[in-house]
Amino acid sequence: MNLNLFTFLAWISAVSLVSAEDKPSSFDVEAAKVKLAQPVEKSSGKFTPKGLNPEVKRFYSKDAVVITRQSGATETHPFVEVPLLFQVNTDQLRDGVSEANLAKVALMLKELGVQSATFAIEGHASAEGDAGRNRELSSLRALRIQSLLREQGVPAGVVVRTEGFGSDHAEHPIHSPEALLGQDRRVLVVRQK
Repeated sequence: MNLNLFTFLAWISAVSLVSAEDKPSSFDVEAAKVKLAQPVEKSSGKFTPKGLNPEVKRFYSKDAVVITRQSGATETHPFVEVPLLFQVNTDQLRDGVSEANLAKVALMLKELGVQSATFAIEGHASAEGDAGRNRELSSLRALRIQSLLREQGVPAGVVVRTEGFGSDHAEHPIHSPEALLGQDRRVLVVRQK
């Protein structure tokens, strides 16, 4: 099972025991604003496809997700990670610090949304556990965060997409130390435009 650290670039799992390392830290709103104020960078592709230009590759750096399209075009989307923890194997936030961090994110997104910026909530999980359940849980958690943000007044036009990737983009193998696995359990807020 896996436990999730909502890294508002933020990936998801559930763990049955709670340790001191499982406590979310405070969210740095000012640093997050600086990251998310950066525009999405786009480069043109080698050819123009007819119809859709589907994604063929997704790479996560420390500060951005780089998407490569079928045409060869790339997009660099800045993201932030917000420390959140979920109850084991659920989409429910686990503690008051996580709730306070989510409230800070809501205020920040309302402010950035006034500038016509839009965002996605992406859920991710660590490598341990069933891949299908990890994908389902990461999707449920991303949807739950979107719902909680709307309850706190973030307009629907600001958070325009949610997606659960499960462990598709986990960087650490299943037998890694818990501290490393926790880095893959996150939910990200990714700038869309």
